[in-house]
Amino acid sequence: MGYLGLPVADGEVEAPGEPLTVTATGQQWFGPELSTRLGRLSSPVNRGLPRTRPDPGHWALVSGAGADFIGAYRFNGWGGLWRIGGFNPNPEVVLPAMVAVAEHLATQPPEPVQPGGIAYLWHATVIP
Repeated sequence: MGYLGLPVADGEVEAPGEPLTVTATGQQWFGPELSTRLGRLSSPVNRGLPRTRPDPGHWALVSGAGADFIGAYRFNGWGGLWRIGGFNPNPEVVLPAMVAVAEHLATQPPEPVQPGGIAYLWHATVIP
């Protein structure tokens, strides 16, 4: 992740669960019923998606106390790398959240591109 310039928090592998918050974006994507249900749960957030620098393309749908838990790096608005920020995440959170993410992405028009000044990996050269 460091090679791509993406921040990843660190933490104890066996970290205890912490209360979760559904972000404003998450509430739009999940709707009120799922947002309320997820907001009552907890999960380890020991490899979160911290915001260490401005990144207009970073989606955060569910956050823990110190870092985003479920979100995506948008690579300056082109595509997304989805991450769940924890070892041993609570399946009662992750499974319905990621189903809702897939449904949202499949049924909504693409989000507008938000170019930023972050340099991400855009191409690679393959040498056989």
